[in-house]
Amino acid sequence: AVMACSGGLDAAFTLWRHVSGLASHAALKIHKCIMMEGIELSDRPASFARAFADNQAMVGSLGVPLVRVGTNYREVIPTDMLLGYGALLAGCLHHFKGEAGTGLIACGYSYADLEMTSLGSNALTDPLLSSADFKIFHDGAGTRRVDKVEALAKWSESGQFARVCWQPEGKGGNCGHCEKCLRTQLTFLVTTGQVPSMFPPGLPLRSLIKKLRVPRECKVWWAELRDWIEEHDQGREWLRLVRQKARRNVPFGRRLRR
Repeated sequence: AVMACSGGLDAAFTLWRHVSGLASHAALKIHKCIMMEGIELSDRPASFARAFADNQAMVGSLGVPLVRVGTNYREVIPTDMLLGYGALLAGCLHHFKGEAGTGLIACGYSYADLEMTSLGSNALTDPLLSSADFKIFHDGAGTRRVDKVEALAKWSESGQFARVCWQPEGKGGNCGHCEKCLRTQLTFLVTTGQVPSMFPPGLPLRSLIKKLRVPRECKVWWAELRDWIEEHDQGREWLRLVRQKARRNVPFGRRLRR
């Protein structure tokens, strides 16, 4: 297989899952990974270069090569990228069908979240982008993000080089302060007992999370972390705070009916 790998946790888990044998009988040999240029950090070439170097170090630690694929997607497609990035990933993967029979796209939402179908890449529509001689496979939807983080603790390079941040101040790394960074740090801390080195050290995690406003679409991951804590009876000192962040706001009309 050839897989799309931007350097994030979902892609890191898919790669680790297949290389380490976690995928069991479904494991595929990863021929190479691709990272697309011209999407994230498209206006900051130096930042993309850093992100690519970090991703190359992470992927290369498993003996898998990382290939850069150029695209002018943002210049020619005016719609929101979230609506079409599955087709973008599949289109780039199809270029390598002479080298492999499968293209892997890592999932962002698990099957437990029905909102996964609102995204441009999901378990229902990605396979429809296959051809007769090249299968597109949406990978990892059976695993919650919190469980992915727990699994990645066994791959030290993922904790050094993975990139989860959407707001890295133009540097291509992890800022440590945004919702996604804070959520990921806490997930690592609860499941593995430590925050990995890919984040800035010494952040006052509890006080930052207390002040954090969680967007509605991100609450599903806080709910997964809440469920994990309750299931494993681990990290209970964070449970009350995580429950608060996972709580969905009740629509005003529904409150009136009550």
